[in-house]
Amino acid sequence: MYDNQGGSNRLQKLGWNLGVDIQGKINQANGRLKAGKIPIRIGRSGDRLWLRATLPPKPGSTTPHRHQQRIYLGVPATAAGLKRAEAEARAIASALTLDKFDWADYGHAPRTATVSDAIAAFEQDYFSRRRRTAKSELTFRTDYQAIFRKLPHNRPLSPELLKQTALATEPDTKTRRRACMALGALAKFSGLDCDLSPLAGQYSPRRVQPRNLPPDTLIAEWRDRIQSPEWQWAYGAIATFGLRPHEVFLIEAIDGGICTLTGGKTGPRKVWALYPEWGDGWGLAQKNPPQCSGRDNGDFGHRVSQFFRRLDCPFRAYDLRHCWARRAIEFGLDISLAAAQLGHSVKIHADLYQAWIGDDVHQRAYRICLGNPNRPPAP
Repeated sequence: MYDNQGGSNRLQKLGWNLGVDIQGKINQANGRLKAGKIPIRIGRSGDRLWLRATLPPKPGSTTPHRHQQRIYLGVPATAAGLKRAEAEARAIASALTLDKFDWADYGHAPRTATVSDAIAAFEQDYFSRRRRTAKSELTFRTDYQAIFRKLPHNRPLSPELLKQTALATEPDTKTRRRACMALGALAKFSGLDCDLSPLAGQYSPRRVQPRNLPPDTLIAEWRDRIQSPEWQWAYGAIATFGLRPHEVFLIEAIDGGICTLTGGKTGPRKVWALYPEWGDGWGLAQKNPPQCSGRDNGDFGHRVSQFFRRLDCPFRAYDLRHCWARRAIEFGLDISLAAAQLGHSVKIHADLYQAWIGDDVHQRAYRICLGNPNRPPAP
């Protein structure tokens, strides 16, 4: 008979007792708190625990009196996490009794906090709710830190300062929209009454001016100008499969005109060459990526961009990706398949890539459709 005792022990080490649902253990812990006259309860959202109690208003709140609020602990919904949450509930109850409860102990900056203090507390809270990885750190730097750098870090955080910083960006741009999102999140976290959404503007990828994309003949010509075998291979892989620049370092294999990626911005996927002749003629099946170092996808993408600048190429690395999208329409590839191979949604594909495709591309695709001998005849 199979003995699962070893499996049980491993699960128990992770904080779970087999046969007992974690919600039942939460109910037991709340029963103990109630019996001890501790007016705090433990709850769960997904795989994380929180506390609910009648607490003083957060710094900057417009509510003047104590009211029911949650404290998100960021601890896992396991036996070990529950033990910590119960201990934290008792500590909070004691602090409330002694009038020593401070929201700053739970990641909320005090009302008079400097910008630097508020950002530090915001970052701590951000990573208490998600695993700190190279990918999540890149997201934080791109979506938040890049905007937070525009704030004067030694001044007190205030709604006026946040609005001034948002207004300093160009209206109706991606930067303005991102600034309002990031600064609004910082305001909400810090308890400031500051709604920046009316300033976000009307930015949309559809409003971006179309790129002047190079023809495929020019793409092939510039590939032949590259002297370094490693960078020639990287250039060819990006052009043939429409990769994001950093994804050239995440190729697992290229075989039969199919590129398999181990990861990237949107995870593992496969891409099919629309010009398999490029893949064969350029020897892409023999992996030969440049030897580059970096912390995350952003660093590796920057290395590729630097190479294109040194090459003095008349187009950018990302333009090779957009050319793949243009080629997909010319070849009649279904939009859902093209979007999946590029690693994004159909909406993004329609909003962004197709907005950069000119009338000449549509005209060629139209001629291909009409030239199809199997197309439906006119009635």
